[in-house]
Amino acid sequence: MANQGRVILAIDGMQPEIGHEVLWVIRDCLSGEILLAKTLLSSRNEDLVALLLEVANTLDVPIDGVVSDLTFPVKSQKACW
Repeated sequence: MANQGRVILAIDGMQPEIGHEVLWVIRDCLSGEILLAKTLLSSRNEDLVALLLEVANTLDVPIDGVVSDLTFPVKSQKACW
């Protein structure tokens, strides 16, 4: 990713049934590389921001954007990274 000079993250979750863990995957849209895959019992804003921060703390390049097919207020947390 260093040769790209930036990343655009995609976050997506798959919940098989209500009450079960959700598998969250964060990948770089430019390279297609999966950067994190983790299960969570919750899909609260704070939990998703924590996942994004976990990825952000491992990157040596800036995050130019975060995309998702969900509607949640992660965009308001941009100042965290």
